[in-house]
Amino acid sequence: MADEARNQDAPHNPADGPAPDAPFAPLTLHAETLQGDLMKLVIDEMKAMPDIWRRLGEDAQTDVIDRVGARVQDAVSQCVKLMAARGNKAFKAHVESVTFKDGIKATLSGSAFDEQRHLLADAAGSPVVVVIADPSEFLDGGAHVQPDPQQPSMFDGDGDGTGPDNDQEGV
Repeated sequence: MADEARNQDAPHNPADGPAPDAPFAPLTLHAETLQGDLMKLVIDEMKAMPDIWRRLGEDAQTDVIDRVGARVQDAVSQCVKLMAARGNKAFKAHVESVTFKDGIKATLSGSAFDEQRHLLADAAGSPVVVVIADPSEFLDGGAHVQPDPQQPSMFDGDGDGTGPDNDQEGV
């Protein structure tokens, strides 16, 4: 019980991430590293959870970072689509080809399951405004989010986290 009280009164170690009761750090986002900036924000919040992040091994932390990266990448792509559309209906597509003859003709390919597929079909022969928004412009910086290096447990001496150090003979 005395150890718990002492640990609660101990100063926060900055290596453990932000203090749980610390005010939010100012958020700095850059368009070219948006994915990495958001991943760092989420991982920093996980690091602030008492006794959770530190108990995960380096491989488990890497798995969490990879999952967060995939989810953030999807979210950034959807955000770019929403911001580019600015309230208009948008159909996400890949530009297959563009031909410059009697004007400009573009061939697009997209998902047959996109919510707006019918609106695209209905727009055939009608004037539309094409907004070019490339989510990949914002999907960088994720590689900068790294797990904490594997650290030896306080209960063993070999650093592999499997139990007591068995290097001593006769124990």
